[in-house]
Amino acid sequence: MSSEQADEILEGVIYSTLSKLGPKPQIWFPDSLIYNKILEIIIKFTSYISVGGEKWTGKISILPFPVHKNLGLTYFYEEPSSNPEDNPEEVVTATVTLLINENASNFFYQNIDKLKQDLEALGEELNAEKSRKRLILSRYYFNLVEFVNRYQAIQKITDVSEQIEETGKNCVLLSYFHSKIGPKPFYAYPEEVLNDDHKFRISKELELNFEQGFFTRSYPDFKVLHYYFELPSEWARGKSEMCLISLIFGKMPPKETINIISFRLADLIDRLVKKPGVSMGFYKVGYGMKDHLEEIQKMHEYLHNWVIEVYRACIEEQTETSSEVKFANILRDYNRVKLLERLSEGPMELKALQEWIHANLGKAVDPLEMISPLVDFNFAIVNEISGQNHIMLLKDLHVFRISPSTTLEKLKSLEAIYPDLLKLYEQEIQRYFRKYKPSPRDTVFLSRLVFDQVNYMVISMLREGGVFLKTDFEEALSEEIRDLALDNLDFLKEQDLITDIEAHNEQFILLKTDIKFVSAIPKYLLSDKKEERALLDPLGQALINITKAPDRIRNIFKRWFS
Repeated sequence: MSSEQADEILEGVIYSTLSKLGPKPQIWFPDSLIYNKILEIIIKFTSYISVGGEKWTGKISILPFPVHKNLGLTYFYEEPSSNPEDNPEEVVTATVTLLINENASNFFYQNIDKLKQDLEALGEELNAEKSRKRLILSRYYFNLVEFVNRYQAIQKITDVSEQIEETGKNCVLLSYFHSKIGPKPFYAYPEEVLNDDHKFRISKELELNFEQGFFTRSYPDFKVLHYYFELPSEWARGKSEMCLISLIFGKMPPKETINIISFRLADLIDRLVKKPGVSMGFYKVGYGMKDHLEEIQKMHEYLHNWVIEVYRACIEEQTETSSEVKFANILRDYNRVKLLERLSEGPMELKALQEWIHANLGKAVDPLEMISPLVDFNFAIVNEISGQNHIMLLKDLHVFRISPSTTLEKLKSLEAIYPDLLKLYEQEIQRYFRKYKPSPRDTVFLSRLVFDQVNYMVISMLREGGVFLKTDFEEALSEEIRDLALDNLDFLKEQDLITDIEAHNEQFILLKTDIKFVSAIPKYLLSDKKEERALLDPLGQALINITKAPDRIRNIFKRWFS
């Protein structure tokens, strides 16, 4: 396979030595890597790991390099000095660094055991064959490229996509009550999704509901989350415009996602209501207004842009939010996390699985409750193999802390105004990640955090805004969650989710570690040796039958675990 396929993940491999004169890159692959970039990364890496005098021989560390959009995994080992005649016992520290795309962090964390084992073997080989270092590193690099290619190929084969039904029907519609003709659609985005009949049918809800707040409706073609509200108006009867914002879905998202969307939408409506003169935007057409045309046009455009903002915040991002909440619901149970670890080693016959659960997780643990969410979301299936039913993990599930890319990008854009802030922030991020290691307990903690609506809203705000002055952050919180969110800030700081930094006589609140959920390839499918790859033929058959799996699986589970 060519290395072109691996480029999405792997950027290169660098062999360096650290002497009294400092770090020096010696060999790197591919040759196209830029020397100045390599040197900058190696210097920065060694400057951070040297803090505290900790001995790093035999260890690995993962650090982000946001300026280059890379993550680096470095293995430290010792090798004899290149001038043994001067001091036969002198040794120098050597490193091998793997550089990957910052968006592929799950590749490191999922394969950390294999990568460390291979790097340890590489260090021994480099010490044993000093004159052939370039050849050894070349072979290691191309073997790594092959591994990355296989990783990506299996990822595609086992990529059981989430089935979001009729996503083409998702859109937002703003309607208002026209004083002459009654309910009227104002603007829908995306524009091509709804026909005129759909728009008028939805806007007719204004005739039925005059109490501010949320309500839902089911139509034959779609599901809708409505919010009725009023805008102050000098021109309307009763001095207010009756408005309806409607979020249209092909399939209504789960309750947890709806709760998060509701918080976002309520905040956007609150900002709209406080915009002076915004209701003038409804008077561009159908009223024959000849005065205030400039203000009317300006507010007309403002309302259009507001509808687009609602779509992006509440529908476009709800897919990602829905996935995160769904994954969090699975991983917030510690027993299920341990079960996933076991299933990632290979398929299990159902009776053996039941015995394993009772022996390792406790007899009070319900096997059906543990497994059902994995089946419902197509992470696992049951397939008959040689007359016996086996459960097979198709996609493993992980959650990691990652460096907050949106915050770093925002700080770069503010560097001219706050030159010290980016440096202070990068140092704090590097200090945290040089010792960070994912763990089952952190997996459960992060998942429970995301499943908590208030904490998740705080994290989402900091993701989207990037950087907040402390006073601005408090004002930006919606009234519904402000008190709870402010009460939780100290807890989020203690857990290394957020940080506050004092710079330029200002206090800033920033995201310290972001949270990333990833579905990945189970370990048993990534085995180097073909004979160790469990049940590949049955897996292929299982993939063919995946659309039939859920109903059949429930029946099998009921028979085994009732």
